[in-house]
Amino acid sequence: TFDDQFAAQICILKSLTLSGDFDDALTSSLRILRELGEPLPKKPSLSAVMIGFIKTKQVLRKRTDEYISSLPEMTDERIIKAAKILSIAGTPAYLLGSNYQPIITFKVLCLMLNYGQSDSCGFAVSVYGFLLYAITKDVKGSCRFGQLGLSLSSKAIITQSSFIVYGMITHWRDALTLTLDPL
Repeated sequence: TFDDQFAAQICILKSLTLSGDFDDALTSSLRILRELGEPLPKKPSLSAVMIGFIKTKQVLRKRTDEYISSLPEMTDERIIKAAKILSIAGTPAYLLGSNYQPIITFKVLCLMLNYGQSDSCGFAVSVYGFLLYAITKDVKGSCRFGQLGLSLSSKAIITQSSFIVYGMITHWRDALTLTLDPL
């Protein structure tokens, strides 16, 4: 069954990514997401990224850090699996330079707000902080979501979140030397 094969599929996706086979890793991730009922667009355009960004920004603007931090744990196994696949797919999407990376981030945030937190959410919140600066140059908002993502990150993904926050966000506000110790 799909559930029996899921752990093996996670290993395969990670292996494809680590071996540099980013196209296959992303394609396989997209297939699994379709099987989970959480499909992503076939070839997201830049306009799809911008629409996703605007929608996500509008939703998050209404949410305080306290609200986001107090979201319950995800309990729907299908959604937990989708969030896990999305978190793995983000790396090959980013390394391919595709429009999937921001789309993946927006999808994880949407799942988090609708279903609660999972291990995958803290990293996505930190990546959203990075995207906020990359798209709008909003240093304050970028640092806010970067730090919020760190606070939500489980031990399993704290290294990834720390890289985003201290390697790609914090230096826009603080001296670069202040970002080295946390790394």
